[in-house]
Amino acid sequence: ESVQKKFVFLFDKTFSLLNEGSQVKMNDEVFFLENGNKVKGKVLSFGNIAKFGLYNDSYGMLMPVGEGRFKRLSEKVFSSEHFSNGITSLTSTFIFENTQKGIEVKKEQTFLEMVHAGGMIAYVIMILGILAMVFMAIRGYLLYSAGKVDKSLLSDLNNGDMNSFGKRVQEDKTSLGRVLTKTYNALDKDLEEREHVITESILGELSLLDRFGALILVMAAVAPLLGLLGTVTGMISTFDIITEFGTGDPKMLSSGISEALITTKLGLIVAIPALLVGNLFGGWSNKIKVMLEKEALKLSNQSLKDSESHA
Repeated sequence: ESVQKKFVFLFDKTFSLLNEGSQVKMNDEVFFLENGNKVKGKVLSFGNIAKFGLYNDSYGMLMPVGEGRFKRLSEKVFSSEHFSNGITSLTSTFIFENTQKGIEVKKEQTFLEMVHAGGMIAYVIMILGILAMVFMAIRGYLLYSAGKVDKSLLSDLNNGDMNSFGKRVQEDKTSLGRVLTKTYNALDKDLEEREHVITESILGELSLLDRFGALILVMAAVAPLLGLLGTVTGMISTFDIITEFGTGDPKMLSSGISEALITTKLGLIVAIPALLVGNLFGGWSNKIKVMLEKEALKLSNQSLKDSESHA
């Protein structure tokens, strides 16, 4: 009979808790405002999973901060009558599992805050990334300038109008114009000397076409290595904290772990676009070199055809 009474008591207690946890009710309770002030206001409870706090005709979601205490997340103007009649216009709710453990809302980190959390190596990677962007912009502009082609000039060359071509090519200051000018001035020499002039003129443009190319690829290779170095130093810091304070408080380990992960992230952010753009610019540079050689040889061959036709 005593065992039966215990079971009845347990079932009654369970049903009462379930019934209480499924009710929507409003009570006068103490909670904290957004600025940390402790106030007493109306609290609308949805069972044991969500609460809203009303104080001075403003409301907000309540978040547990530990030991059964709550803090309002945000303030919204709302009349007390509307709050008492229902909150059908509310669209967001903070749902919690228990009230004994405090919950911290993660704040959105700015880029500079993330870099600061990564430590000194993160700043080095950021500076490296900025330099890589500057060099890529300069290299892109140089290749764009070197790849400019005067189509009307090439049209004169293709049509064999050497008189018009000779006058206009001297005025062309692009890479193609400089190569064609040197080739045009060497047309009176024999074929072997002419080929040497073409090779020499193209080699003279390489300093422009390949400028910063190797440096960008070096930065792309160094950035992930710096990220790996940050990972190692971050893990060393984490193990030092574990040795001194143990693993009881995960927050104490967050600085070392943040340094380890953030530096790796920043290193990859710098390396991937630098490697991709560096290789694309390398292909663009090779394409311009082939174009210069092709047009110079075309000019050389055109003069041979003219001499053969006169012969």
